[in-house]
Amino acid sequence: MKFQNVMDALAYYSKYFNPEEVLIKLASVIVTIIIVVIINRLAVAAVNYYYKLKERSKFVKTEWDIKQTRTMANMVRSFVSVSILIIGLLTVLSYFVDIAALLAVAGVGTVAIGFGAKAIVEDLISGFLILFDKTFLVGDYVEINGETGRVENIGAKSTTLKEIDGSRYIVSNGQITNVINYSRDYRQRTVLVSVAYEEDTQRAIAVLKELCVTMRETYPDLYPVEPRVLGVMDLESSGVSIGIISETLPENFRIGENTLRLHAKETLMAAGIEIPYDRVVVIDGKQAKKG
Repeated sequence: MKFQNVMDALAYYSKYFNPEEVLIKLASVIVTIIIVVIINRLAVAAVNYYYKLKERSKFVKTEWDIKQTRTMANMVRSFVSVSILIIGLLTVLSYFVDIAALLAVAGVGTVAIGFGAKAIVEDLISGFLILFDKTFLVGDYVEINGETGRVENIGAKSTTLKEIDGSRYIVSNGQITNVINYSRDYRQRTVLVSVAYEEDTQRAIAVLKELCVTMRETYPDLYPVEPRVLGVMDLESSGVSIGIISETLPENFRIGENTLRLHAKETLMAAGIEIPYDRVVVIDGKQAKKG
């Protein structure tokens, strides 16, 4: 069918719908969207204001309390935004269809809808369980399903983990099965230092004990607790193995271990204590006979 102009098209389709009514509904949709956006921003601002006041209250004393408050703020903020969005969507739909009738008809497809919403409901419930059980909080250094990093966000549906290399690992709350939280306490690492059998082991231990004191004074942020010499850990084929244990923040455990190992090596060498290593000695037969 061909139309001469726009008015002819409108005149034809006006038999099936009222253009004035459509314009009113479109205007209502626009106004509703604007109202939803404004309400969402006000609600988020109110949540932020409430939890900022709570964070400054006398009941929030430790760093753990602060992280718990901020995590709760993220979760509530996410839940409020999703709720407002759903209400706004239902309001927009009500301009075009009968919501009551739609819900009644939806009863026929309850099973299908239930399967579709199962994952969303599971993620939401799992998120609240993680929060209330204090499994981990925003800022904690954790290992989730084999991925290690710092918790950046806990939302209503998913959790974001910032890994050491800067990448983000996003996992649905309902799929979180294995969790190791390293932020509940300092992480311990043991450094093994070998000393030759010909050396005085007691002297080597005394030198390493002095090193532990120096490491705590030189790197207070890296070693919140002074490292300790554990003594002889093993008798190896080429030397005596002495253990040094250090406690560091979870994110510093590798650099703490490497720094301690480096200074132990340099300190022992400066003290004239030999660190054993594999060597091949070649003896010239002619020179041996001359000797």
